[in-house]
Amino acid sequence: MYNEKQLIIPLYKTIVRPNLEYCTQAWRPYRKRDIDMLERVRRRATKTIPKLRNIGYEMRLKEYGLTTLETRRLRGDQIEVFKILNGYENIDRNMFFLGQGREKN
Repeated sequence: MYNEKQLIIPLYKTIVRPNLEYCTQAWRPYRKRDIDMLERVRRRATKTIPKLRNIGYEMRLKEYGLTTLETRRLRGDQIEVFKILNGYENIDRNMFFLGQGREKN
């Protein structure tokens, strides 16, 4: 029998996770109910492997080698800042870090 973990985790990473993370740096969920809704989808997905269904969410993530969606969003933010600071994005970094394109007085 094929190991359920070897089947479910790649499916999750290729089908579910991209939908949960699509453009999160642009729309950045900040309301608790939006974040909880996204994490609920992930909780359900990680419960699909019967052997690990009854352990806690954080332990399932650790067992699957996954991080929370919040951690992934923070990592994405760090990558975007790196790209802006190093000129990989077409954004004036001086204006970006002033906030909302405001000019210095």
